Amino acid sequence: MMTRTFLPVGQGACYLEQFRCGGSRFTIMYDCGSITPLGQIDNLLPQYLPKGTHVDALFISHFDNDHVNGLPFVLQEYKVRNLFLPLITEDECSLLRLYFTVFSSSQKEKAVFDQLLTGSYQRNDLSVFYVRPRRYENENAFIRDGDLQTVSSGENVSGRIFRQAVPQEAPCSWEFVPFNFQQQNRIGALREELFRLFGQNLSLQEVMDSVKRNKDYVANIKEAYKSISGNLNENSLVLFSGSVDETLRQRYECPCLGANDCPVFPFSTPSGCLYMGDYNAKGTAQWNELDRAFKQYWNRIGCLQIPHHGSKHNYNKKLTNNYPCYYVISAGMHNRYRHPNKEVISNMLSKKAYPFWVNENPTTTVVLTVW
Repeated sequence: MMTRTFLPVGQGACYLEQFRCGGSRFTIMYDCGSITPLGQIDNLLPQYLPKGTHVDALFISHFDNDHVNGLPFVLQEYKVRNLFLPLITEDECSLLRLYFTVFSSSQKEKAVFDQLLTGSYQRNDLSVFYVRPRRYENENAFIRDGDLQTVSSGENVSGRIFRQAVPQEAPCSWEFVPFNFQQQNRIGALREELFRLFGQNLSLQEVMDSVKRNKDYVANIKEAYKSISGNLNENSLVLFSGSVDETLRQRYECPCLGANDCPVFPFSTPSGCLYMGDYNAKGTAQWNELDRAFKQYWNRIGCLQIPHHGSKHNYNKKLTNNYPCYYVISAGMHNRYRHPNKEVISNMLSKKAYPFWVNENPTTTVVLTVW
């Protein structure tokens, strides 16, 4: 049996899958971040997962703060065995290293993100894998520092995750299939802001060196980042998690009434879930790319995380074509972005696709049981 939990982190994302197989327990996590004070990972996660627990795999969708700022805490307080990150370009690496240099709250946090971004993070009990983009054309553009272990988009990585498990106790016929989609980023816009700040074209590495020499630049660079509309890095590691056994089903556990008496969601669905991070599914090209990548999995998806906290800029009406299905939106109650967007909610309701809005209120926690 497996329990799938969408944690009430507010404006962020942190999702758990906890398997019970015979006498063994396995834990999978997707993202670990929040920018909502009540949803901070270091306070919330231990309520659902005791410190010191083995996390057999942690998948990170992308490096935006609200998806990843709890990562240093998780790596310190939990026994993470496998970490899956999207492989990024050198330009993206420099941009994000500068971001964490000026925004991280501690030197230790800066060091963790710097090492993970450059591929130099090492720990004896942890394997770090970088998922190559679906379209991996210009290999020389990607980070090469460190001894990187890479996996292909579309590869079932369950064998890497459960390689140390007793075969008969590993989750039977379960698949974890990540895809790294290279999407739009804001590097060009940031460089224009930095040119305005410094009065000359500097590489991101040169800007970072300038910050280390002169701390007075930090406030200005923070303003440069904040002036850029949209996310700086719109990569998203989208993950399918589900069984090849079509007899396995998942069902919503009503917190008050119990699953058997739930009047709103009386149905069970296929065991699979598609975790989408902040993937931009809005346009035809983006939808077609997503559709092709997961073509063989759609009929096994009984739960779907609506991307980017229910933003209308990332939502595609075709996402709700699977029915019956559980749809989950993670967004803070009073976030400044007004997520989830009312047009998204209206469209979902018109298609009888009822969304779960998971915010920072613990009563909004969504628990699905697969059996």
